[in-house]
Order: sequence, then structure tokens, then C-alpha cells
Amino acid sequence: MTDLLQALKHQLIVSVQAEGNAPLNTPEHLSAMAQTVVLGGARVLRTAQPDNIRAIKTALPHIPLIGLTKPEPMIEAPNDHVYITPTLAEALQVVEAGADIVALDATNRPRPGGELLATIVTELKQQYPHNRLMADVATLDDGLRAAELGFDIVGTTLAGYTTDTVERARCGEPDMDLLRALVAQLPCPVVLEGRVWTPEQVRQGFEAGAWAVVVGSAITRPHQITQRFLTGIPQHSRQ
Repeated sequence: MTDLLQALKHQLIVSVQAEGNAPLNTPEHLSAMAQTVVLGGARVLRTAQPDNIRAIKTALPHIPLIGLTKPEPMIEAPNDHVYITPTLAEALQVVEAGADIVALDATNRPRPGGELLATIVTELKQQYPHNRLMADVATLDDGLRAAELGFDIVGTTLAGYTTDTVERARCGEPDMDLLRALVAQLPCPVVLEGRVWTPEQVRQGFEAGAWAVVVGSAITRPHQITQRFLTGIPQHSRQ
């Protein structure tokens, strides 16, 4: 465990994902994107769906990979539901596809079929003791509970993406307050994830105690990057 966690320390984790009908949403395209960001210096990756995990791990076998599942198409009202690796069956698919670390929604929301997060964690640790588990949380209470359950890493991934925390996303900034609270109270590494768009925010995350920082859309979603640049065009000329 120590070696894998050390591999994440002070690293930029690049989230290589695409959704729905996006042209890049194929294993081949995402594998190429992953290889490209590794050329740029990324040393840890995060991606969703077993086919994408498998393709990226095949191309980059020595790069630590955080894997997860998400519903496709995305469920309605995602703020109300667990949608990141919600079940044990999906978590097992993530491991079997080649992920080194399994990311799971660790918020206090009901899981499909009434599964319990504690049971999923126990089963994964028993069946795959060499893999690590990352808790995607929205609040300090989520993080404290995840640490008690035995998660190896906690990330601020879902801050702003649950019904109780949606206001945090309105500013468009990473949740540094949650990061600091988790760092102060948890015994395990804490990762900053969510709405990280600039190198300055990465620096601030590490200064606040982040073990690692995840950047996704700012690097790997060209349509969102394009949309941000378009906001600089005077409205009257945007025709």
C-alpha cells in the first residue's frame, strides 16, 4: 500500500473521461488522450468504465490508474443519487479491468439495491488486498466515515455535486475549505478534486495539504475548454 500511495504523493492526477455522445468517448480515443497527458508529465490517471480502464492500462501498464464506473447515459437528478461505482459488482469490474485504485461514492446516500458501503469495502479488501480504495466525498462527515470504513484515500470529488452541497459549486472554484478540514482530521491522504482549472489552484491545493490534485476537464475536455474561452468574446460579436 505504501508504495502505491507514495506514487500519488505530490502528483497531478489527470482525469481522462468523456461522456455521452462526445466524439472522444471511445476506448481508443481516451487511451490516446491518456498517452498524450503522460507525455506532458502526468504520472497518475483516473478514468471511468471498464473498457476505458482496460484500454488505458494496456497502453500504459506502469502508470497508476484510478478507476470507476458511471451510468451511461447519466441518470436524472444525479445530485440525489449514488452514481460513482455504486455497487460491489461494478467495483469488481473496475478491478478486473486493471485499475490499481477503485474510486467509490462515499456519500451518505442510499445505494442501488440497498447495498451498504461498509460491505462493499470489506469485500473488496478481502478479494483484492493489493488494490486501494478512494472515497469520493462531499462533506467532512463523509470523509470521517470513509476513514473509519478503511478507505486508503479520500477525495473532495463530490463537493458541490450533492443536494446538500450544491451551493459550493456555484462559485466554480475547488472546495479548499473542505480540503483543509479533511486534511486536519483524517489519518489518510486527501486528494483535491473538482473544479480545478488553473495551475494556481493546483498550487493552492498542495499548500492546503493535498496529497495529490486531480485535474480533468481543464485538460481533457476540449469542448469545455473551448466554451470557457468563448466567454472572453464580447457578446455582440458572438454570432
